[in-house]
Amino acid sequence: MKPLGSQLPSILKKQSNWLLDLNANLQSILPGELRGHIQVAALRRDILTLVADSPVWATKIRYLSNEIASKMSVTSGLTIKSIQTVIRPIQAKPISAQRNAIQISRHSAKQIKALAKTTAHPALKQALSNLAKRAKR
Repeated sequence: MKPLGSQLPSILKKQSNWLLDLNANLQSILPGELRGHIQVAALRRDILTLVADSPVWATKIRYLSNEIASKMSVTSGLTIKSIQTVIRPIQAKPISAQRNAIQISRHSAKQIKALAKTTAHPALKQALSNLAKRAKR
């Protein structure tokens, strides 16, 4: 018998695929306006946990939870007695955090700096100099 650690990637892949299938099933029975705002998070025992991206969508799901539970039970072949809804808003990264995320190696920075020195175009020279400043410290 293989140790659990060596089996873990395949177990996680199976579970991930199972959740993706369950989510696709959910999306097919949801009313159009809810699709994309609600995702399957888990199914434990007979409780299906859904994630909504705002309180508005979570409220709509709560009103439809009995209907969704019944349809999901029929279409998936699983026993789903209730639905639990969790709200997890989509959070965009601030632009400043996205721009500063890029780092390059010191070697690359040195090469780019040398290239900037030999470039005649002023805007390109400035852009290369700025890029060279993103070296890992």
